[in-house]
Parts: sequence; structure tokens; C-alpha cells
Amino acid sequence: MGAYHFFTLCRPGADQAANFLDVVPVDAADLPAALDLELAGNCSERPTAEWVHAEVATWLDDVEQATSREVLLYVGPRFDDLYDITGTFDDRLRHRRIRRRPGGDRWVVCQFSFFADVQGIDGGVDLNVMRPGG
Repeated sequence: MGAYHFFTLCRPGADQAANFLDVVPVDAADLPAALDLELAGNCSERPTAEWVHAEVATWLDDVEQATSREVLLYVGPRFDDLYDITGTFDDRLRHRRIRRRPGGDRWVVCQFSFFADVQGIDGGVDLNVMRPGG
């Protein structure tokens, strides 16, 4: 099992990390946490890149220290265009490449479908693969 956090541009990273760590049990056997950085569904405020980098860094530091695991970054292309997350942070990536294999060697998990079937769940669900050795 792995935990996933949608990062909001409306709250400081430390507050979000504290909430994440209060809700998610820290277990070394679990998959690493994923931090979702997307504009879709986020608040309408668009802070500066400096603010976003500082707040994301705080969230990453707090969660990685508490879990002793490197966080995976799930970065939407529009978010990355605006804030250059993949060029700023060294963390491993969780890509969304529907029906295509991601390029490069930084990816660990790839979402390649959003319409998989899971018994007991109505509607499509995301389907992810983990790279061997990731």
C-alpha cells in the first residue's frame, strides 16, 4: 500500500505534511509516498515559483524524514511548465503516460491507464506499474 497527497497551492507545505503524517500510518513495508503536483483541481491562486519550490521542499523534507523513504513526485505537465519541478527536484518520478512507456530512468511508478476494472469499485480506476528495481 502507498499513500498519495494532492499538494494544494493554498496552504503551506509544513501544514500539509503534518496533516499527511497524522493521517497516513508510517510503515517501512509500504510503498513510498507520492506527492501529486497538478494545477487541475487546485486552488485558483498561482503563487511564485520560489514559494512553490520552498513549500514543496518543506513537504518533501518533513515526509521523507518521518518515513525514511524517498517520495515519488507525480507532476502534471502544466504544473511543471509553470514551476519546473522536474528540473528543480531530484526525487524519483511517478509518471502518467497513458498507454506509453515513460522515457528516461528517473521514473519508478507509471500510471498507464485510468480505466482499469477492479471488483467492488464502480467506474474506472488508475492502473500503475512499478519499474523493476525501483
